[in-house]
Amino acid sequence: MNLEQWVNQFGSDLAAFTLSCGFVALYYLWLHIKVKANPTYTIHGVNQLARTLWVANVMSNDSKDIMAVQTLRNFIMGASLMASTATLLITLRSG
Repeated sequence: MNLEQWVNQFGSDLAAFTLSCGFVALYYLWLHIKVKANPTYTIHGVNQLARTLWVANVMSNDSKDIMAVQTLRNFIMGASLMASTATLLITLRSG
């Protein structure tokens, strides 16, 4: 297969792929600029701010030691529950 035949066969696919990659790159560039200007623009930034404030509050108050440990344990248990549920659902769906 020479180059002309290859371009005739795959040229539109290559153009669509290049255009799609360009759009994704432009989106991430735009998102990066927006997040630099406003760190709480996305939910990830909001969650990071909430975690930072929570840790500062727990560290400044000695009476919240047990609450902090229980909260971290609950997060781990929630993640374990979600992972096992996802595994179970995937297993049931494929089997």
